[in-house]
Amino acid sequence: MSLVEIELLIEEMGIVPTLLSDADMKQITWGNQWIGYDDADTFALKTSFANNLCFGGTMYWSVDFNSGAGSGLNPPVTTDGSCGIQNGGTVCGNGFGSCCSASGYCGDSMDYCGSGCQSGSCAVSSSSRIVLLRFTGNFLNALVSALSRLLFPTANFYL
Repeated sequence: MSLVEIELLIEEMGIVPTLLSDADMKQITWGNQWIGYDDADTFALKTSFANNLCFGGTMYWSVDFNSGAGSGLNPPVTTDGSCGIQNGGTVCGNGFGSCCSASGYCGDSMDYCGSGCQSGSCAVSSSSRIVLLRFTGNFLNALVSALSRLLFPTANFYL
């Protein structure tokens, strides 16, 4: 089941998740069924664990069933012109512009699409690009694409 489906099941059945602190994961049980899963809370626990050991970064390997915010693989579109990681991962649209600025607002000028642009039709040189990867089913493609643009800015690389 996807995280979205698990969260719907929890809500519909009134299930109370249990934190398995030894594994930094959550579980739900009902009848003779059991599901172990990760959510924002357990991702934070695992990230904290890695940070405390001075790991250089973290990566979630299997994110094919974590659609994150929004519906399916589509992130939520702004309804008020705010966007980006600081605003729940929303993306620009609905007439607010096509680029999400570093400060989390939508627009179409270089103030929004230039240096620090988080998503949309960003027009940023490879030396100043900030890479924002959403954990979706397209994570691997986004990672390879972003890394290829950063490492080989004049080459075309497709997965």
